[in-house]
Amino acid sequence: MTRGAPASSPPKLERVGVTCVQFNQNDQRMVPASERLYSAIVERRLTLPDDPELARHASNASAKHYRRGRRISKGDDPDAHRRRHRARDGRRTR
Repeated sequence: MTRGAPASSPPKLERVGVTCVQFNQNDQRMVPASERLYSAIVERRLTLPDDPELARHASNASAKHYRRGRRISKGDDPDAHRRRHRARDGRRTR
């Protein structure tokens, strides 16, 4: 469960058999978890079902370097850099 998730999500998920636990997402916990995920992917111990939405999320993920190491993060929006600079310069983004 992540911060910001709807409070109703765990009971709904648990009703269909998904176990939900709170997992604080700080570098101390996420860096080792990200390293294990990376190893599982590279060693082909983890595969995804044939689901286009899940495939899109997986392909958008990236590893970012933080003070304690690399961790999985949301992929960068390709237009985010352009929007930030336009906003900084006081120009309309669209």
